[in-house]
Order: sequence, then structure tokens, then C-alpha cells
Amino acid sequence: MARDVVILDGGEGADASRPALAALVPTLEHRGYTVRVVSVHSLRLAHCIGCFRCWVKSPGACSIHDDGAELVRLVVSADLLVLFSPVSFGGYSSALKQMVDRFALPTLLPYFKFLRGETHHPLRYARAPRLLALGVQEREDPREADIFRVLAGRNAVNFHAPSHAAEVLPAGDSNDALRRCVEAVIERSDPRPYRLQVDTLMPEPHPVVSQAPGTAPRHALLIVGSPKAGHSNSAVLGHHVLARLVERGIETSEVVLKPLLRSAPAQADLVEHAKRADLVVLAFPLYVDALPTLATRALEVLWAHRSEWASGDGSQRLLAICNSGFPEAHQTTLALAICERFAAATGMHFSGGLKLGGGEAIVNGLPLSQSARHGRPPGHHVIQALDIAASALSRGKNVPAEANALLAKSPIPFVPFALWQWVVHVGGTRGWTRMAAANGIRAHALVARPIAPKEVET
Repeated sequence: MARDVVILDGGEGADASRPALAALVPTLEHRGYTVRVVSVHSLRLAHCIGCFRCWVKSPGACSIHDDGAELVRLVVSADLLVLFSPVSFGGYSSALKQMVDRFALPTLLPYFKFLRGETHHPLRYARAPRLLALGVQEREDPREADIFRVLAGRNAVNFHAPSHAAEVLPAGDSNDALRRCVEAVIERSDPRPYRLQVDTLMPEPHPVVSQAPGTAPRHALLIVGSPKAGHSNSAVLGHHVLARLVERGIETSEVVLKPLLRSAPAQADLVEHAKRADLVVLAFPLYVDALPTLATRALEVLWAHRSEWASGDGSQRLLAICNSGFPEAHQTTLALAICERFAAATGMHFSGGLKLGGGEAIVNGLPLSQSARHGRPPGHHVIQALDIAASALSRGKNVPAEANALLAKSPIPFVPFALWQWVVHVGGTRGWTRMAAANGIRAHALVARPIAPKEVET
């Protein structure tokens, strides 16, 4: 039986994760595995742009002509997939996230299925590799370590891994200690985390320590973290909040990450925008249980330049808005937890996170107040939740729990949430089938497996 291991290395240069990687590879080889280490720098790889062409135009194959197809082949053919990364505010580094975002959609089908009452996508191929996630933590933070472990478990659920294990290693451990830890986690099989465990990580807003006059924001910055070209749900949600802040006399500005992170001058521009803002609104879609690559990279850039923009005294505030195509709002929890850890690390005041499920079904890139919404479910509860959040923020307060309670409910009056889930599943399947048909792809071709069967035999 083949024992092929693919390690996706999310480290950068000579960072503190290198000793752990040096302990991991020989430990696996000693157990008889054939190991291949893949870094984002060893591939010609763009970030996922959320076009879904790998579902409806060239099923199972990304439309970006780079090394993405080779990455998918390596992942699908592996017996063990190792996600290795420095811990970045509880999540993966942007280097690892870039690889995860690129292989995820081509290995899944666009349809929906229930797993323990949650919405997930079926697996495209007949098998998936076992998943092992190893994070390296430069500074001890138990909450970040918990987020990392649960994130890996949620990835295992979404990727349909037969089993998984995840561990966080301290960067300063000796080689012997690192080796023992690696040997232990290789043997382990962790339980799958579902809603109850995920909910424990939902971040609370930081306590408001001052209600003195002048705590209301003067300048709010919207950072649109969607990689999509054109209209995005993230922009729609963020623009609605900004419009309400403008009505209350608050100055606003906006940056879109897609063009901003291409060069050092563009990154400097992001830092300059952050320097002027005392309220940052980060709006982004859920990508594989966390922030998309661009938003992850933005947090890393801002962290690296924190001395240039962050006061560190809590006077700067952060609101995170995450929308998911899955109807269950709790699936965005880990992404918001990562944002809270970023705020805590930089000395920002985390004013709360807003989590919206069913974003594609409800918003679909259309303004929430637009009258002709082409049969979309009503968005009144979303408008009300955003208005409540904006009102609180404009007065220097945190997002009330009421806002998320509104976002989490069924948008269709008198329709139970379980029925709303079913509506999303049925409507989503029909939608993907229609989009594929418009590209000349028949329904049976949507389940194509472009990687040859001999490459995925066990």
C-alpha cells in the first residue's frame, strides 16, 4: 500500500517554524512514508478568486493557468496531507491559506449535504487523505492554539478526511521535544468538532473601558476582503454599515484588498489608510472555515507594520463582518475568532463580529434595499442587524448580541430554520446546475474527476 505524504509548508523564509519542519520530515520518513514538501514559493500559484468556474465551467479543474492543477493532483493522490504553518492569530499563515483555498473547491462538488445538521459540500473523489495539522506558535496563546486545532478539525469535516489530528508546537522547544510531539500527533485521531465546540470559540467584544465623551469614531475605514471581481456580498454589507455611519457625521473611506496587496507600495497604502482610521470594518467571505487568502495577508501586513499605525491603547476599534454561503451562521465563528485575536495582538478594541449565513442566497451582490431583488429572500433582518451594529458603533459602543441573533434566523417569515436550510440546498443545486448549463456543461459532467483513477488508488 502506498504511503505518500504531502506537506503543505506555510512557513516563510527562516521563520521560527523551520526546526519543527526539520523534525517532522525525518520522523515521517522513519515510519516508511514517502514525503514531499510543497511551499507556495515552489509553485507558480495565484490566490483563489472565487469565480466557481472549477464547479460550473471546467468541473474539478481551476480556470487559472498555473500550478494549481499540480497542487490538486498532489493533494488528491496523498495518503496523508499535512498542513504545516506558523500560527497566525489562531489560523494558518497566508502562504498555507493560499494553497488550501486553491485545492479546496476543485476537490469538492457544488451540491450540498447535511453532516450532523450542518451544510457541507460532498467530496468529488472516491477518497480523501488523512489530515494532520501542525502549527508553530512563537508566543504562547492558549486561545490561538484552540482556534488552530478546531480550524483543522473543521477542515477535516469539509474535506471528508477519514481521520485527523492537530497540534500546536512551541517554537522554542528542543529538537527531541519537537520529535516526540510529532510522533505523538501522528498516532492520534482527534474527534470532529461540530457546532457545540465551535460555538465555544465565538469571540466576545472587548469590554468598553471608557464611556467618556469623544469615544465615538471620527474616521471609519472599510476593508473589503473579497477576492471577487465586481460586486461582492462583503462590499454590500460593508457599504451598508458605512452609509449609516456617514448619516451620523462620521468620515469614511474604503480599500479593496485585491489590488492593494500586489506590491510593497500598495501594502504601504493599506498601512496609511489604517493609520487614519479609529474604526476599521473588515468585511470578507468565509473561505474554507476562515478568512480568504487576501484578508489573511492583510492582517499579516498590518501586524508587521503595527508600529506605524496601531496606537495599542484600544482607541482603535475593529468590527469584523463575515458572510458564508452555508445557511448556518455559526460556520463563520472561527474566522471571527481569528479577527479578535488579531485585534488583541495589535492592541485594538474588538467591537464585535457579525456573522451571516446564506449570504449568496440572500444578498448575491445586490444592495439590500434594492426593490427588484429577483426573487431573493427578504433581507429585512440583515438591514436591521447592520443598522443596530452601526448605531452602536457610532456611539463608541460594541455590537449588541441582538444583531447576531437577527442574522442567524430564517429570513423567510414563519419558515423554521430547518426548512430554510432545505430551501438553500435545493435552490443552490438548481443554481449551480443552471450556471453549468449556461456554459454548456450538463448535470452529469458536474461530478467529473479530471484526475485519473490510477493516481488516487490506495
